[in-house]
Amino acid sequence: MNLKDLIREVIERGIYYEGAIILKSLAEKLHDIEKGEGDCGIIEAFEIGLLLGSLRNHLFYDEYIKLENLVLDSIEKCLLRKK
Repeated sequence: MNLKDLIREVIERGIYYEGAIILKSLAEKLHDIEKGEGDCGIIEAFEIGLLLGSLRNHLFYDEYIKLENLVLDSIEKCLLRKK
């Protein structure tokens, strides 16, 4: 499952406005990282961690775990590209 599919799944089941805004911000950050525009630095990782943590109460447990795994995969790919 990719981020786009997960977001679609969450929107179809319904999510509050605040959660949707946080999810959008996280998706934008991850998109930048995947395109190579993000530097995968400490500040960027901290921002992503804050956004991800903020979503914990807005998503079902399985959705949150899927999202967490997608975030970790994106960051890992970015770090491998930098090597």
